[in-house]
Amino acid sequence: MTDLAIASIGLVAGLMVGLTSIGGVLVLPGLVMLLGLSPHTAIPAAMVSFIAPASIVLLIVHRRRQLDLRAGASVWLGAVPGAFAGAALLPWVPVAALLWAIAAMLAFSAVRVFARPPVPGAVGKSVPGRQLALMGLFVGAVSALTGTGGPITLMPILGWRGVEPRRAVMLCQAITLPITIFASLGYAYGLDLDWRLVAVLSLSATIGVVLGMAVAPRIRVPALARIIGAMMAATTALLVARLLGG
Repeated sequence: MTDLAIASIGLVAGLMVGLTSIGGVLVLPGLVMLLGLSPHTAIPAAMVSFIAPASIVLLIVHRRRQLDLRAGASVWLGAVPGAFAGAALLPWVPVAALLWAIAAMLAFSAVRVFARPPVPGAVGKSVPGRQLALMGLFVGAVSALTGTGGPITLMPILGWRGVEPRRAVMLCQAITLPITIFASLGYAYGLDLDWRLVAVLSLSATIGVVLGMAVAPRIRVPALARIIGAMMAATTALLVARLLGG
């Protein structure tokens, strides 16, 4: 295992987070399948390492005034108790069944994106605050139960509700930080984290996030939607491989 390989994984994942909000899912298979780390080491390190990139994302989105603060607050309001509820329910919920459901949802959403691409200039639908809070509650719980990032679950839901892709990315990026923080607290308790691994991943992912967010505004909505669809399809493949591999 070399720092260069770890940094490459973090950079690619961060770049995709900056572009589409979906990218953190690439870290775990990269560390486990390519570098041979155990999931016990990789999962908490990956989660803790994304606190800094998620914070940078939220700061950039806020400074650009691209995020509706009420919408973001509604998502946070649901995500925090959802993450706690998911952690409490973990011993009694069949996680594999949830992951299969997420994979099916992502696959359907990816097909839908390519079959019905957004029209340039079209105004997406708005979602009431209560519904966003309920979405956050659901996404927070699923993330805590499965160890997956919030955007993996939230992005297809927003797509089904007709939310414009660029706004959907912003909301997904907003939900990442609370889930990352509270999941990290749970993972870090009683575990010996590999802080060198965390540092290299965190730095490289932060650089990737900044680059991705610099490029994202230059990408037209239909192209962005296709990139999101491709990421959902790739995530589906990773989840299925994880499930079939035991």
